[in-house]
Amino acid sequence: MDCKRALEETGGDIDKAIVHLREKGMASAGKKSTRVAAEGKVEMKVTEDGRVGAIAEVNCETDFVARGDDFQSFCADLVNKVVTGGSSNPEDFEDIRKQLVAKTGENVVVRRMERFALEDGANGKVEAYQHMGGKIGVMVQVHCDSADAAGSDGFIELCRELAMHVAAANPQYRVKEDVPEDVIASEKDIYKKQAMDQGKPENIAEKMVEGRLRKWFGEFCLMEQPWVREQKMTITKLVKDTESKIGASIEVKNFVRYQLGEGIEKKKEDLAAEVQKQIDAAKGS
Repeated sequence: MDCKRALEETGGDIDKAIVHLREKGMASAGKKSTRVAAEGKVEMKVTEDGRVGAIAEVNCETDFVARGDDFQSFCADLVNKVVTGGSSNPEDFEDIRKQLVAKTGENVVVRRMERFALEDGANGKVEAYQHMGGKIGVMVQVHCDSADAAGSDGFIELCRELAMHVAAANPQYRVKEDVPEDVIASEKDIYKKQAMDQGKPENIAEKMVEGRLRKWFGEFCLMEQPWVREQKMTITKLVKDTESKIGASIEVKNFVRYQLGEGIEKKKEDLAAEVQKQIDAAKGS
């Protein structure tokens, strides 16, 4: 009923209704991982030297096809081509996609892909982590200012921990400076409206906004997030501790996290209606 009233008050505009619900404290900032999933796989590959990596999400219609050898081989071949060929444009793989469609009889979509590569002369590592058999895939690129330190156990372990953390915590941005100004402005408006609705004075409301914004950064920005293994330690602190151990500077350069089917509305099947449709069709014949 809260959702219904919010839609009525905003003229049926879903985005405005979400903001309205948040202003009233009846909803929180959502994450992509809560959206309906589709079938397929998130596949990844990193070269043995850890300098180049690729990640791709490939969708199909049924789990039966997704688990088949043809589909699995296609995904593995796809990321291998991205790593070696350098292209991360799904349109460049139309020929092999169409071959799989013809072979499986299902629509197959190379939905998105990305390629990370260390520049010549740069030290560091590209790390990948796959969770739930390809339902979630993560790739991180971490730089280090020392070649020796980049090969140390401490640095390699950090890269692995960062990839697993991203899979679990689902950050939306690397650092708070990466958050677009319009997103920050929208969050501030929501928090101020909440504070004013509580009858807080203007100066108190402003302080509450800043406090809630810091909390928001801590939820959605990787470097501000509490480490999933130790909630009292932020990712920034984890990186700094590793720097002290290996004696070199570290920068988390980039990350990407794909969750299978996020944002895709999955077709809902009505089994009873489908059976009745088949019966009616048989009677008609």
